Amino acid sequence: MNVNITKEARDFIIQKGGVVYINEANSQGCFSGATPILSIYVGKPKDTTRFELVEDEGVSVYVDRRYVIRNVINVSLDNILMIKKLYVEAKSVEE
Repeated sequence: MNVNITKEARDFIIQKGGVVYINEANSQGCFSGATPILSIYVGKPKDTTRFELVEDEGVSVYVDRRYVIRNVINVSLDNILMIKKLYVEAKSVEE
């Protein structure tokens, strides 16, 4: 699994303690059924056994094990009207 973190996001995560977790949830759509989406949270998850730990340059990222390991995860920081928010997106890697 590859986790790419922008410099701005990395600095923000380190300011908040250096630990985040990425959780997979399903979003129900009218026509698409259950679509997996990712959410990112600052801090350590309560149940770390459900997560795989990825450490990178001073940041610990816990990734939900339900998420496909072959994917690339990108973490960035949005800064809208002085409100900072982490953003996570993923893309599948074809073999």
